[in-house]
Amino acid sequence: MLVERKQWLTDLEFAELLSMGQLLPGPNISNLAVILGRQYFGIKGAFAAASGLYAFPFCIILMLGWAYQRYGQLPIVQHMLNGVMPVSAGLVIATALKLLRSFPRTWHTASFMLLAFVLVALLHWPLWLALLTLAPCAVLAKWRMK
Repeated sequence: MLVERKQWLTDLEFAELLSMGQLLPGPNISNLAVILGRQYFGIKGAFAAASGLYAFPFCIILMLGWAYQRYGQLPIVQHMLNGVMPVSAGLVIATALKLLRSFPRTWHTASFMLLAFVLVALLHWPLWLALLTLAPCAVLAKWRMK
């Protein structure tokens, strides 16, 4: 939405801000919303972005929780939830592929992406540990390249 429809950010700016949001504690998207809100409208913008991001979904989650508690054991609901899982996985993969297109195509970027994949997918490191290990190494490598 921010890149394709509103065109508030370029692909690279979005990727950089999302990466920064991943390093900060808390959910990535809320960190990104607060960063953008503050960037454009100061503290009031950051507060408005966080409030707007959480208020309506909070109400929806309360209603869904009530509905799941009441109807969650019905077979039709279980089938529906089993069908939604692959869709959500597909959305995550599609987002990752869009972000991947915006990264510079250098050996530096490719090597750190490969290292992250090896650490998390193959060696089963926790994501936080892989980020804690690779982020300083990537910053140092980029600094030394300049």
